[in-house]
Parts: sequence; C-alpha cells; structure tokens
Amino acid sequence: CGGDGVIRVHNSLQASAVIALEPSAAHIYAVAWSPAKQLVLAAGGGDGWVYVYDLAVSKSGPVNRLEMPNRRAVVSLSFSPRGDVLAAGDWVGSVRVWQLDKRLTEPHPRDAEEAAGMSYAGDEQ
Repeated sequence: CGGDGVIRVHNSLQASAVIALEPSAAHIYAVAWSPAKQLVLAAGGGDGWVYVYDLAVSKSGPVNRLEMPNRRAVVSLSFSPRGDVLAAGDWVGSVRVWQLDKRLTEPHPRDAEEAAGMSYAGDEQ
C-alpha cells in the first residue's frame, strides 16, 4: 500500500517490484488477495473506491471499480474463503459487501502460467 496511490507487488526472490499498479492518485489503505484466484486482488483507496484487478486479464488497470457509500476512504478489505464475496470497510465503521462475478472467482488454467511469468518479470527490467 502506498501514500502515492501505487501498489507494488513483490515476490520473495527479488528486491524490486514485479509489477506496479496505479489505481488512483489517492492513498491506498488496504489490499487483499483472492483465495480463489491467485492473480485477483482488491485495493481500497482514500477516494472511496475499491479497485479489483485480475492480473491474468490486465496489468494496466482494474477490471472493476466498486463504490463505497458516501465515498469514504476504504481502510479494510476481505474476501470470503471461496473468493466470491468481497467486503470493504471505511474509516467510520461502515461495511459494504459485494457478490463478485464468476470470472473473478473461478480459476482458469492460464492463471498459473501468468503467475509464474510474473515471478520473473522484474529480471527483464
């Protein structure tokens, strides 16, 4: 998470980020990885939006944006154990829950290949 609105994804084998995501110019206060698909993550911004990424589909931008009521900063995120539900909390204690689309919850055989490819992407920079 970062105050500059950038999410830097690292692996344990290299010091530099494998990928950097910029969903918003606002602070990013929370990030959660899906337990269902290894390349799906959600990021909560200070702008009141939840940005959902599927890195197997796009590394350049979120595949979905979910709005919090009253657009308060998102400070907490959690996927359900099956990865089909995403909950987000704001700084005043409000919680919003979304049922996610099946394309974000059902693993695809290509996902493992994409994840393996990202592991070494930093070496090419």
